[in-house]
Amino acid sequence: MSYLHYYETMGYPSCSPIAGYSTESLESMYPNIYHMIHPKVRHMCMMMDTPNNPEMYPCPSKEAIERMADHIHMQVVSEMGGEYDNWAPMSQQYPEYGEGFGGSSFLRDIISIILIRELLFRRGHRF
Repeated sequence: MSYLHYYETMGYPSCSPIAGYSTESLESMYPNIYHMIHPKVRHMCMMMDTPNNPEMYPCPSKEAIERMADHIHMQVVSEMGGEYDNWAPMSQQYPEYGEGFGGSSFLRDIISIILIRELLFRRGHRF
């Protein structure tokens, strides 16, 4: 069942009454890290996500996504410089989540999420 069908059966209109309005103010609410990562993700997708790339079509391989995320991660970390150190204390604040929470793996997970969302968007999946 499509999401559209679900919304229609729940009594919501098939086309949102606010669909014609600008989302600029909502998009400006993204955290700064998103504005640093998303352009790099889009650029990487423009370079790699082409129909003649067998690693990406019809479905991207996990290895290809991992390499793309690693590359973007290295770019972001090098640009952040000293600011990157501010991420590390999260693992100390939330020890129940283990070492993977905070630091580079937390940032890398955010990059992977944005990358996968962009790849889905490019393939016509709208959320």
